Amino acid sequence: MPQSTCTTAIRFAIVLLACFFNMQAIADAPREQRDSGQKIQGIPVQDVQLALVGDSITDNLKKSNPPLKDFQPVWKKYYAPYHAVNFGVSGFKTGDVIRNIRNGMLNSIQPKAVMLLIGTNDTGSGHTEEQTVQGIKDVILMIHEKLPKTRILVLGILPNHIRDWHVAGAKDPAGKWAKDKQVNKKMEDWLKNIPYATFLNLERLFLNKDGSINEKLFYDPWEINFLGKKCGPLHPNAQGAKLMAETIAPILKKMVQSPEMR
Repeated sequence: MPQSTCTTAIRFAIVLLACFFNMQAIADAPREQRDSGQKIQGIPVQDVQLALVGDSITDNLKKSNPPLKDFQPVWKKYYAPYHAVNFGVSGFKTGDVIRNIRNGMLNSIQPKAVMLLIGTNDTGSGHTEEQTVQGIKDVILMIHEKLPKTRILVLGILPNHIRDWHVAGAKDPAGKWAKDKQVNKKMEDWLKNIPYATFLNLERLFLNKDGSINEKLFYDPWEINFLGKKCGPLHPNAQGAKLMAETIAPILKKMVQSPEMR
C-alpha cells in the first residue's frame, strides 16, 4: 500500500475512534447535561419544574381572550415562575393522556411536580364511574413510572352541569355531576396510600352556599360556543381559574421545594 494511502487510512481510523468515544460520552452523560440545548414550549428542558397535564380546562391556561378567557395573568403569576409547561389538550380523556405519555410526552423533562386534572370528559362521554376511576389511576401510575422522582398533584373533577352539550352525559347533567363526585371520593381515598401523590378537591370553590353550582365562575353559560348556543357550566373562566390557582399555590410550592423523591 502506498505510504500516502496508508497515512490517509490511519487518519480516517483515528477520526472514527474519536467520533465513537465522543458519542459514547454523550450517551453516558447525565440527562440534564445531554438535554441542556433542548427546549420545550420555549423553556430549556432542564429548567422545567412543573408540568400541567389534562384536558381543555388545563389547555385554556394558554389563552388570552378577555374578559372571560384572559388566563395569562393567572399563568404568569402562579405557574410560569416554575418554568411550567402545559400539556393540556381540549377533549382529552384518560386514555388520550396515556397514549401521549407512551408516545414520549414526558420523556425530555424531570419536573419537581406534575399537576393532573382529568376525568370530566370520561364521564361526559358515557364512561362509568369505575372506568373513570381506573383511567385516572392508570394515568397516575404511568406518570410515576416515567417520573419516579416527581410529586403528582391530582385535582378532583370540577363541578359541572353540561346541559346542551354535544356529549352523552348531557342527557343527564345532574347525574354526570353526581358520578363525578363519587369519582372524586374514590380517588381521594385511594391516594391516601400513595406517597408520591396528593389529592386536592376544589369542589367548594365553585359551589354556592346551597350546594348549587356558581355559574358566574364559568364562561360556558355566558357566551356562544362552537355549537352556536350557550351551554351549561364546564370550563372555569378567568375568575374561576384564579380561585383555583390561589388554592393550589401553597401545595405546589411545598412540592417543588421538597427534597427529591427517592
